Amino acid sequence: MMLVKFDLGARRRAPDGVHLVLHDIMASSRVSRSASSSYSCGLVFGARAILALVLAACGGDPAEPTCTVSAIAVTPSTTTVEAGGTSQLAATVTASNCASTPAPAWTTSDGGVATVNGSGLVTAIAPGAATISAAAGGQTASATVTVTPIPVATVSVALSARERIVGQTVTATATVRSAGGTTLTGRAVTWSSSAPAIATVDPLSGAVSAVALGQVIVRATVDGIIGQDTLWVVPALESDRFAFALLGGPTTFNEPVFGDPDFTLNAAGGRIIVRRRAVGLYEVTVERLGKGARPFVRRETVMATAWGGAPRYCSANQWNDTPAGDLLVFVRCYDLSGTLSEGAFTLAVIGANTLAGSHGFTWNATLEGAVNGSYAFTTGTGPISITRSGPGRYLAGLQLPGLSRSVAIVSPYTLERTCWLESWNRASGEVGARCTNATGTTLSDASFTTLVTSAGRAGRRWGFAFNAEAGTMAPGQSWSPEVALQGQSNGLTPRIEWLDRGVYKVRFPGLAGSNVRVTALASVHGQDAPGPCALGGWTTEGADFIVQVRCHSFVTGFPENARFSLLVLE
Repeated sequence: MMLVKFDLGARRRAPDGVHLVLHDIMASSRVSRSASSSYSCGLVFGARAILALVLAACGGDPAEPTCTVSAIAVTPSTTTVEAGGTSQLAATVTASNCASTPAPAWTTSDGGVATVNGSGLVTAIAPGAATISAAAGGQTASATVTVTPIPVATVSVALSARERIVGQTVTATATVRSAGGTTLTGRAVTWSSSAPAIATVDPLSGAVSAVALGQVIVRATVDGIIGQDTLWVVPALESDRFAFALLGGPTTFNEPVFGDPDFTLNAAGGRIIVRRRAVGLYEVTVERLGKGARPFVRRETVMATAWGGAPRYCSANQWNDTPAGDLLVFVRCYDLSGTLSEGAFTLAVIGANTLAGSHGFTWNATLEGAVNGSYAFTTGTGPISITRSGPGRYLAGLQLPGLSRSVAIVSPYTLERTCWLESWNRASGEVGARCTNATGTTLSDASFTTLVTSAGRAGRRWGFAFNAEAGTMAPGQSWSPEVALQGQSNGLTPRIEWLDRGVYKVRFPGLAGSNVRVTALASVHGQDAPGPCALGGWTTEGADFIVQVRCHSFVTGFPENARFSLLVLE
């Protein structure tokens, strides 16, 4: 039962159709008509349609009821999302007299932390907290979204240099990545050193300072994840592992003698000191040229050549590192009878990559022929090899094919042996070496070092020449080696002059200069070389650099014509 009371006269006249209906209602219900022709609506029983008609007659609109939102709730009320991830929020709207439930409007308090779209999908942007709100019909509800950082999966460390000498610094950088490989930025990095006595690391900046020789691990820690790289503190950088000296034989046992400064160079900045340990036995200290903590990476070859007019030959038959980071080289010199003999010699230490152009070197590590990787290097494309073809005969493959110009030097290593250059093949990069006993009478197995190069050091003066003439010549006769067997840093052509039997003058045009420190290495050449060749000395003539080479016979002990290779390095 519903009570409806209205006064048509007080508001507006109902349409005729309404009056007819009302008349019918009055006839069957308790509805009376007043004298003013207005209807008073009392209790009306019946269908909803009759009620609607009455409401229409009274000015109501049954198709547009008042929609009221009484409450709104957001779930979940709190949520945690990893940066870059998403989370779906839901809003429950409580409303009455609404044809359909109103859709909420979504907003975020901080778009830099999290955003939200029209359906309540939250996208996490950066670590922090944001309030996500939903509003409808004047009612508002919210949820708190906490954005957490993407977990760190890996940390990689890179050093601006892999090796440093004491006193130098290096910069360390850390790259942080997620499990999916995304680079993560803005993470706090804590740096540390595995051995602060060797290198210290600033915990905040990652600046590394070399303190002492050795190997150190530089670590970066981010959210408990550790990355690392290795730094070697070495006596000298790879590019500085080059030295030479002209060393006159000291006469006093164990007395240190320094190399002539005009003919001594140590690119690492250290000194070169020689001590006489016994007759014909010399110990040479080349400061800062030890391998340090990287013995299998820092490679070098060491060669010696007798210097002076006496019939002698010398060999660098041992070298090793000292705890202080120096290179200790033992040199022995012999006369042609195989007896240790006093005298001067040149010594050269040539590290990997210190020469320009194509070059390579190796050390025959065993009498049967074997390569020790710590003392072998090539700019070529393949592995180095040494094979023995018979007593005292070896073939070293340095993998330097197609050299347009080059020189090869062979120096003995084994005690009481002499070795020389038999051949070198510019098409295949192979070097032939022969070794004999100390008197040159019998082919004998031996260790040796060999060097092939097409140039000297970059930006420095250098020259090489191969003397192919071993016949009888007239004094004063001169010639230039063929193009493939000679070269100079200034592009000029060296000339060889025959002074006397077994005595030659090699002229390098334009290589003279003030304060130019040079050394020279010589190697006799041929299948049946008469004996060793030594450096008779060097001087300058105007702009030219002159080197004298003297070759002797094992049989007679006198000078004898011979083929030889000569290399000059600044």
